[in-house]
Amino acid sequence: GGWAMTEATTVETGATGSASLTPEPVLPSDPLAAFASALSALPISHHRRQALMLAQLGMLIAVACMPVSIAGMNIGLTTALVGALVMRAPLHRCAGAWCYLAYLVWLLFWCAVTGGSPKGMVGPLVIPLGLVLGQVTFHPGVPEAQRLRYWALRALVVTAVASGLLALAQFTIGKGSASPWRIDPEGLRFYQSSGFFSIQLTQGVVAGMVCLLIGGMATAVEVWWRRSGQIAAAVAVAICGARAAMLGFALGFAGAIAARGRWHLLIAVGAGSGLLVILLGMIALTQPQRFADLLAMRDGRWPIWRTSAAVIAAHPLLGTGSGSGFREAYREAYPQVASDVPPEFADGAPHAHNTELALAAEYGIPFAVLWFALLLGAVAGLRRAPPEIWRAGLGMAIVAVVFGQFEKLDGESSRVLWTGLGILLALRHSGEGGGARPAEHAPVAANDGSPALGA
Repeated sequence: GGWAMTEATTVETGATGSASLTPEPVLPSDPLAAFASALSALPISHHRRQALMLAQLGMLIAVACMPVSIAGMNIGLTTALVGALVMRAPLHRCAGAWCYLAYLVWLLFWCAVTGGSPKGMVGPLVIPLGLVLGQVTFHPGVPEAQRLRYWALRALVVTAVASGLLALAQFTIGKGSASPWRIDPEGLRFYQSSGFFSIQLTQGVVAGMVCLLIGGMATAVEVWWRRSGQIAAAVAVAICGARAAMLGFALGFAGAIAARGRWHLLIAVGAGSGLLVILLGMIALTQPQRFADLLAMRDGRWPIWRTSAAVIAAHPLLGTGSGSGFREAYREAYPQVASDVPPEFADGAPHAHNTELALAAEYGIPFAVLWFALLLGAVAGLRRAPPEIWRAGLGMAIVAVVFGQFEKLDGESSRVLWTGLGILLALRHSGEGGGARPAEHAPVAANDGSPALGA
């Protein structure tokens, strides 16, 4: 009655979700093919195979925690990194690895030249790790990768639904501040929701990317199962109350439709516009004053952006550093740039409220260029992937970039972005494209010479 332990991947054969045992096709140009073949040839008792299981467990935890916990994602990615190092995974062969290396070198150079705290560098250094860890653990030629895809998707759907239900309770009953539920009947109703996160901005952008990622990870999981996750994530975006996240999701959704081909452009425009109208209508109903400010272009970000640009002009190469360094430079530059507008942050803005401006102001223009090149390289690597994977990756990138024009992509949202893109980059080497269900009752010969399981 259990599933067969198999090194091959199954491919869906019908609408009922039945699966037949066929090897996953691997592209001839796949740089991780030799690594995957070498691992498959090892007995399951070998320490590298055990390390692979540890890395895959870590990625399962990281994916499951995407909609609910940054701490859980950190635990999962750290576990996956330990496993990847022990099994000697060729991380340098992953898509985007060399750009990531240049990104790391610049951060280390910046730290050495400016005397910045190494502790403060941990976040920027490790946040994109999911891009390479996702590729070496979800690669279709790696043992147990299809089982990992299957269960990771199911776990992601469960947590996405849980996050959506909690957000709905916060929105209808009242949003409080006491974690973990943040439900308070005395709090504001029909205004905002943040799910398991502390602020609505994180909830909105993460839910938008998770909605698109679910569509890219799954082909053979039951339609109703993944649709429930996508609907829950979309509802979470609609009621989060974060305008930047809503706009990003509307455009990302439209971009994913447009990626189907030129004949879908009109559909994409209509669908994106309709979704945007619905989301703006939610803001108008729940936050009428903010909606009026939006129509009148009364947004406090204009002086913040102008002042941040002045900070970059004064520190173009190395920036000011994050935290107190940027605050101090911002506070000094603000009277010279926007003296006619009362400052929203008397002690200095915490960041530039724009990802590219924030990265350039804090770590220098070269760092912002490297970050954007890393993102473009990852998306470009998906261009020849199976259609559902290409659409999901493009949509996720659009959500992040659009949101990043109004806010800084911080730890939670960045981890989801890079880890999701890493998983999709791995799945591009699969002819079927994702999450096939493990075969049932299929006799398969094991690599260590033991009798076939299920025979």
